[in-house]
Amino acid sequence: MKLAGGIGLIGVALFMLLGVFNMDADVGFEAMVGAFLVAVVIPAVCGLVLIRSHQQSGKKLDQSRNILRQKTLEAEILNLAGKNNGKLTVVEVVREFAIDTESAKEALDSMHEKSMAEIELTESGVIVYSFYDVKHLPEKGSSRGVLDA
Repeated sequence: MKLAGGIGLIGVALFMLLGVFNMDADVGFEAMVGAFLVAVVIPAVCGLVLIRSHQQSGKKLDQSRNILRQKTLEAEILNLAGKNNGKLTVVEVVREFAIDTESAKEALDSMHEKSMAEIELTESGVIVYSFYDVKHLPEKGSSRGVLDA
């Protein structure tokens, strides 16, 4: 709606610009400038503002979708970690969710940066992401107050 309105206002401004240039009446310079501002500049500026607003709202929507996609993937990774004793590799995430290696690695690294996972190495050099809280979920039934521990 914003885009159509913006394009329409720019069209009106261009149409009015033709009218201003084709004026036959003897009017003063001030009247010509005033007509130009009211009939051409104001609609053109308003049209550009509407088009810009439309573009920015599209960017915000894309950002929101990317954030939701990332959070969903992280939740699914945590679920998968729970099924694998709290430890995962990039290959397991790729295989389970049918995503590319780079996306899986970025998601796991992001979770590491958020202190949700620690990085471990096997003896053969395979990188393993260890989810401490997920590994220890069975212990939650025996939890006590902080001051009681």
